Amino acid sequence: MNNTLLSSYSGIKTHQFGIDSISNNIANVNTTGYRESRPEFETLFAVSPNTSPTSPTANDINLGVTASSNAFSTKSGSYRVSDGDFHMAYQGKGWFVVGEKSDGEMVVGDGKLSAKQENFFTRDGSFGKDYAGYLVNSNGYYVYGVNLGKIKDGNFNSASKDEDIKGLTSNKLEPLRIPQDLYFKPLETNKVDLALNLNKTANPINAYKAFSQDGKLDEQKILNSDVNIFFANQKSLDSLINNEASIEITSPNGESKKYTFTYGGEGAEKNQFRTIGELKKLIKDNTDLDLNLYVEAQSSSEPSISLSLSSSTLAQGTLKTSGSFFDSLGMATVKEGVDTVAPAYSPVQTYQPNELTTYLGIVFRKTGESGSENPLSGGWEVADTSKVLPYDPQKQYKAGEVVNRDGNIYMMDENNQFLKIAQDTTYEIPTFDPQKQYGTNTIVKYDDKLYQRVGALGNSNPAEDSAGWKPLNIGSVISQELEIPHYQSSVDVYDADGKKYRLVSDYYLTQGFNPADKSNQSWDVYSSVIDIDSGNKAGGVTKHSIVFDENNQPIAPEVEVEFKDKKIAYNLTGTPDKKSSNELYAPSQVVLSEQDGSSAGVLSETSIDDNGVIYLKFSNGKTEAMGRIGIMAFTNDQGLSKVGGNLYGLESTLVGGEKMLRSGKPILGWNESGKLKFGSVKHHYLETSNVDVGSALTELILMQRGYSMNAKSFTTGDEMIKEAINLKK
Repeated sequence: MNNTLLSSYSGIKTHQFGIDSISNNIANVNTTGYRESRPEFETLFAVSPNTSPTSPTANDINLGVTASSNAFSTKSGSYRVSDGDFHMAYQGKGWFVVGEKSDGEMVVGDGKLSAKQENFFTRDGSFGKDYAGYLVNSNGYYVYGVNLGKIKDGNFNSASKDEDIKGLTSNKLEPLRIPQDLYFKPLETNKVDLALNLNKTANPINAYKAFSQDGKLDEQKILNSDVNIFFANQKSLDSLINNEASIEITSPNGESKKYTFTYGGEGAEKNQFRTIGELKKLIKDNTDLDLNLYVEAQSSSEPSISLSLSSSTLAQGTLKTSGSFFDSLGMATVKEGVDTVAPAYSPVQTYQPNELTTYLGIVFRKTGESGSENPLSGGWEVADTSKVLPYDPQKQYKAGEVVNRDGNIYMMDENNQFLKIAQDTTYEIPTFDPQKQYGTNTIVKYDDKLYQRVGALGNSNPAEDSAGWKPLNIGSVISQELEIPHYQSSVDVYDADGKKYRLVSDYYLTQGFNPADKSNQSWDVYSSVIDIDSGNKAGGVTKHSIVFDENNQPIAPEVEVEFKDKKIAYNLTGTPDKKSSNELYAPSQVVLSEQDGSSAGVLSETSIDDNGVIYLKFSNGKTEAMGRIGIMAFTNDQGLSKVGGNLYGLESTLVGGEKMLRSGKPILGWNESGKLKFGSVKHHYLETSNVDVGSALTELILMQRGYSMNAKSFTTGDEMIKEAINLKK
């Protein structure tokens, strides 16, 4: 037979195969996830002509052509947006996995694949849900993936992130089912992690709140506090700048002396202080004045705390306070000595026992029975001589004038002679003692205030018995009300029935920089769980603290807060993603909170991330993973068999007598941390066909021309045979 006919016939048949393949590509140009076929040809066979075997030239003749393969292109198509709830595309090396059975499973391990059913692989991610909530493709095949097993009996059971990460690395794939009427089972809160910023320059409130518990003020804690934490009139004392406190005392005889104290760390030897207690001691040691806490009860609200600078004597000279520290406290002023406690003697007034009067600059106390006699005639005792001027030898004294000389008090008589009438003495007002009885007109000191007894003999509390005592004043210098930074945080927590409560914490800055432990700030914290409906506490108050070290790192031991008959583990150092801070450029606020409880909820939204993890969002605000889309990769994608419907199947062959998969060992698409290794999933996208229309049309023309030329060759061979037959005629 003429070889021309054989070759041209095989060419016609082979090009027809090419045209069919390319036409199929063009037909599927809009088929989602379609993989372009690439027809490839090879020589049919070759023969050796009857030539000399010693010829240096290979004279083999190729006869005919045949299709060698119809491989598919593995390049990605383009990606278009799609609004299907479960439409997705895979970008990279790998395939989605589908199967025939809703109760099936497949396990990939050590490069081996075991399955209860036949599974297929596709790049078409136009998935949806069937009547039972299973994810399926357009042909009804079930989408396989990792199921975390959280959905049981129509309820979604929460799990920890660590459990999710471990589960998402599973090598077992099964159909994925997401019922629409899915309910999130309520969870009781057992643990709360809080990351917050505490700004020491913001939100000052009455300091009494921070230093009192159950109505009892912790005065020692205030005295031990660094003055730099306090505010006055909503402004920080800022003692690093407002660091000077000066006191100038002018005695009744005109002698003046000034004392200056500064905020710093050198100690008492350099008149430096950090705490209120240190300043109190410096003032007492140097000036004999008292710096005390002054608590004023207010009828409309809780008491307030101020600082009071005063003298414990009945008579004092001029007191001048100055300097930036006193100025920031509102204590920079001048106070003249006040003697209203001991008014001037009047011969027409009847004085009662213990009553005070001033005569010739001397304070006398009435003794014995009531009367109006002159204090020098008896029935009186000298109480205070601090206002008597010292003797001046250059001065001419008149009868009746009194002087202080050598610790004694003298009065000039009508014969120009000094008569000793008393010893120099200074009266210290006694502090109220509830164990003692006080008669009418007795003066006592209580909580940095002076009170005079106006009732009968008794020991009632001066601050509480307004009928038995009246307040007096001897010229104290009172600061503005002290304030400290405060913040209140609130985190929702839940009981076993899903009812919402609030975990409320109040933070009070009670300590600044502490050189002993290098702590930068220390905040007292009071935490309790509050019933939102009633406002009542659902457990006791837990007192704890958060400290920032010299590197501004938070230190806060985990505590337990009572919640009904259970307890919540409470951590203020931060969450795994964020630490608590004390930045001054940000307000005091909750930056991030995590708690493991929730109310009940219904499924509201589904999303799929780049790693193919399926997240379910519920109406209670909870979002958790339920599983992941199965992704499988193969060493040789060309070894997969085309089964129609945009699906590819597994095909085995014998290699060395052993049955092997043409595609090579199956490979899971994710690593041990649960991240995809070879690509990413794009939710709400679909991958289009990877057919290049321009190239396909060009190849179609080439195939058509090849077909036509082979047809011409066949015609030529046929005519040659006819001529050969005609040679016999």
